Amino acid sequence: MLQLERLDLSKCRCMNHDLIANCSRLKYLCLERISLNNISFVNLLINLEDLRLDFLKIEYLSSFENCKKLKKISLRGLTKMKNYEILSTAENLEELWISGVEVLDIDQFSFLKTSKTIKKVSIDLKNKRVYNIFYEFLEGLGIS
Repeated sequence: MLQLERLDLSKCRCMNHDLIANCSRLKYLCLERISLNNISFVNLLINLEDLRLDFLKIEYLSSFENCKKLKKISLRGLTKMKNYEILSTAENLEELWISGVEVLDIDQFSFLKTSKTIKKVSIDLKNKRVYNIFYEFLEGLGIS
């Protein structure tokens, strides 16, 4: 199991964080629609390139500072999320997907202004007015 490069635990009812954290070669991890309160173990996955945290009940993300190879993060349907600023610790992030949330505070995405690696940000917000404001923000940064 420690040799795994891809792991999809979508809708998994039981999960062992320690076991996943020991998968040091893991490049792709999908944790969609599972019961999970804390994702701090993800920071131990130093080879991780693509992370899917879709439809979780988490309120906060954990640091990604040890995930130097992390290029893609999907955060669809995180309706309880309160803080996106921690994404700035994913310093080599190229693509970010966020959808299914009502409101986003643009100030929490100020790290995009200084990011040298971000190429694509996909935002799909339920609130059209907030979506338009966020889209203008991204357009001003030259991010598609």
